[in-house]
Amino acid sequence: MNLLKNQTKNRANRFKPGQSGNPAGRPKGSGLVGQLRQQLSDAAPDIVAKLIESAKAGDSTAMRVVLEKLIPNQKPQLPPLAISIPDGSLLERANAVLDAAIKGDISPDQGAAIISMGNEIARLKEYEELEKRLIALEQKAQKS
Repeated sequence: MNLLKNQTKNRANRFKPGQSGNPAGRPKGSGLVGQLRQQLSDAAPDIVAKLIESAKAGDSTAMRVVLEKLIPNQKPQLPPLAISIPDGSLLERANAVLDAAIKGDISPDQGAAIISMGNEIARLKEYEELEKRLIALEQKAQKS
């Protein structure tokens, strides 16, 4: 029983908070992944040349790889919208966006994006209000 307590106590005092047990650490690139990356880096020019050569020779897989690297897939972009959102609470505005999506005035993806932006605005307003309240409480505490 005492032996277990001593081991637990030694573990608790082994390292101080914020200090590494091995400050120098393992050198970067010294493991297997680092070695593989170095080998790939050394061979990259030859690999790329062979890939281009294969693509020119008609290898469709090589063509696809070359094209994917030259012309990456584009993320879909939503076009700008011209919808009317009435003044009011954030909930009323979100309901107006939902109604526009239901009527087909905007796509569901566009509606979701607009409501998501509204959520971010609400969160920022909440942070702003909390900051103001905190400042007021700190000023009140300093006066006391």
